This record gives sequence, structure tokens and C-alpha cells, in this order.
Amino acid sequence: MRVLIAPDKFKGSLTAAEAAEAMERGVKRALPRTECATIPVSDGGEGLIEVALSSSRRGRRSGGDDAYADYDGDPYVDYDADLRVTKVRGPLGDDHDARWVLMKPSDSSGSHSRRMDEFTERFDGHDGDEGHDSIAVIEMAEASGLAWITPGPDASLRADSYGTGQLIRAAVEAGATTIICGIGGSACTDGGSGALRALGARILDTDGNDVAPGGKGLCDAHAIDTSDLIPSLRLRPSDPESDRVRSHREYRVRIIIATDVSNPLLGSDGAAAVYAPQKGAGPREIGALEKGLSQWAACLSRLNADIDPAKEGMGAAGGFSSGLTGLCSAVTVPGFDAVAQLNGFDDALEAGADLLIVGEGSLDKQTLSGKVPVAAARRAGARGIPAVAVAGAVNVQKDELANAGISDVIGLAEVSDRAGDTDDTIQHAAEYVERATEKLVRRFQAGHTHPV
Repeated sequence: MRVLIAPDKFKGSLTAAEAAEAMERGVKRALPRTECATIPVSDGGEGLIEVALSSSRRGRRSGGDDAYADYDGDPYVDYDADLRVTKVRGPLGDDHDARWVLMKPSDSSGSHSRRMDEFTERFDGHDGDEGHDSIAVIEMAEASGLAWITPGPDASLRADSYGTGQLIRAAVEAGATTIICGIGGSACTDGGSGALRALGARILDTDGNDVAPGGKGLCDAHAIDTSDLIPSLRLRPSDPESDRVRSHREYRVRIIIATDVSNPLLGSDGAAAVYAPQKGAGPREIGALEKGLSQWAACLSRLNADIDPAKEGMGAAGGFSSGLTGLCSAVTVPGFDAVAQLNGFDDALEAGADLLIVGEGSLDKQTLSGKVPVAAARRAGARGIPAVAVAGAVNVQKDELANAGISDVIGLAEVSDRAGDTDDTIQHAAEYVERATEKLVRRFQAGHTHPV
């Protein structure tokens, strides 16, 4: 029997990698001879760095040397992953260290580079000739996240994404040709203007002076000067001939913005109205931020006629996507799609499995809308592979999960020593995940799964 283990993080208790290790122990307790493959996953938000590190060559298989032996090719992408730390300016101006990962395929054949080219081509229509030799993985939360502010009216107006731009710059300088940027947990509503400043752009008022950082500063924005924007990050020339004749020393960097947020930039469903309140904004601040983002959209449209503030995802992370896709060689993609490409999840499914085990801290109504467990289960279901789940809490009916492709589920309360005690569940999460997985696998093996 072959089992693919692909959990997201259990927020507040286990990283995705830790959850995967606990699940693997549970599978082995139930069926010691089972071949297991662990591929921690993410929605592209917080936890993406840990997923990137776990996607490196360090042991992600168990079950003996013959595991997946009959698969013609490696079901996973082999990487050498280097955890790096860069000092950045936080959302309110204080410096701190931020982590990111630089990944290089250990396979010199370039097979992963070709797959990443195909991936970006699928989402933005370019001809996929970038050559993704090195991949940087960054999290906006590390540089410009809510953890670095105390939410409040002033912070909601001043917070900016400059630190995230510093991480992008560090990745470019390190030789990355693809930058996967997870934008969950942002503290900013600045349209990505701070990040663009860090990359060389200037945001100017009507007198040609730099506007103040943050979303409120955008109320005075009149023009964007991109003359010093890092050349390799710029949008492709519209003339393919001029693109072909550029210096062979100038490589193109592609930014893949991973998000599951579909909100537009402006309006009642936009960045300010929906997400600024969690950053401390009240009605007055929301109005100012909406005005600033409207000014920002007008500035972007003068440089890129194709920018569409109403497009899904433009409001993600306080409008970060609007600025980066408007001026840089960037594309916004569903978070799990980016992660699945990064860690070889689809390749692992193609390699064959008898069961997929997914999981996260809470299975709820949002899960049913396509969050990681359901997205993974649907991919498996398309290949005839059943999926089951372990969750910290289950707040949705089993038949609803079954309709979404998850045939059985166990919450940790079902196996805990002190059901209902949240502190105990968090403290002993790894043990309970192991127990729950063992019980789930035994139930699956006995054929007692909830019918799909």
C-alpha cells in the first residue's frame, strides 16, 4: 500500500512538516510495511518557507528503497534549499531579520526549469522561455506582516510593504530567476507601493516629491517613476523582437504571487473595505485607504493600460498584487497551484498512491470553498485516489466533506485525552495527530470510510 501524506500547518501547534511527520508515524503504527511519501503543503501564505525547506532533497520517502520503484522518473523535484536571512524594514519602519529560501534544482537536466516555464506560461500566456534555474521563496508575513505591528488606526494608514520589496531585491541579487511570494498575513494596504520603492521605483506627488509611505500616502500619488526599477523585473517588452535581442547577460526574473484571495482592488469587496479592519482601520481610515488605492490605480493605469483594478486577486494583501503585476514581470496564481508546482505534489500523484491523507488545524466552511485540503483531495480524486483528513477541529458535516472529495475525517477531540481542552490539544498536537492518523488508516483499511 502506498500513502501520500500532504497536510497544511495546524496553526498555533504544528508546521506542515511536523504534521506530516506525525501522520507518517500514525500510518506506520497502523500498517508498518506501508510505503509513505510526505509532501507538506500550503496555501501560499504563512508556512510557505517551511514547505519550501521540506521540499528539498532531505528524506521525504519511507518504506524501503523500492518505494515508487516502478515509476519511470522521480516523483519529486530534487532541490538544494538554502535558508537565508535578510535585514528588512518592517511595515512601520523598524528593522528586523526576515527569512527566505533560495532553492536550486540538484538535477542538472533542467527538467524542473521546463516545468516551471510551462507553469508560468499557463497563467500569463508568455512563451515560457525564462529558464528558472534558481527559485526564491519568500513570505510577505516575514517582512511586512501583522506580527510586526500593533493593529490600530495609525498603523493601518502608515504600514507599507517596503520590507517585502527588500526580500525580492535580495533574491534577485542572489541569482533567483523565479520568486514565489506568499502574501498571506500582510499588515499593509499600500498597493505594493512600498515593495516597488525598495525595487527602485518612486511614487511622486504633483510637485514631483516622494509621497509618504503607506496607504494614506497614496492619497497624494500622482505619478510613478520607474526609471530605476530593477531591469530584470520589468514587464516584457511588447515587441517580441526587442525581447529577443536584449543582452544575453540580462536574465528575466518572474515573480509568482501566491494567494487564495479573489477580492478586487477597490469597492465594497476591495482591499480597504474587507481587510483593513483587521489591521486596525475604522470607517475613517477605510475611506482614506480607499481613496489612496483609487489614486494608485490611476497611476498604474497611466503606465500599464492593461491593469484592471476589478480583476480577481488585485485586492490581495492590501493591493500588493496590483502594484507588482502592474509594473513588474509578475503573475498572480492560486496559492495551492504554486505550492503544488514547487513541491512536486502533482508528480507524486502521478507516481501512484492508494490513499491521500490531508489535514489542517480546522476544517470548516472556508475549507469547502477550495482551501488546501479540498484542493489536494480534488486533484487526487481526478486520478482515482481516495482522500481522508485529520483536523484539529471539524466544523463541517462529513457529507459536505465527502462531496468535496474527502471521504473520511477525524478531529483531534476524537482521540485526545482531554476532549474540549484546547490548551491540551495544542500542547500534545503531534501525539494526537499520530493517533488520529492511525485510527483513520485502520478505518480506511477496514473499509469503514464515510461513503463518497
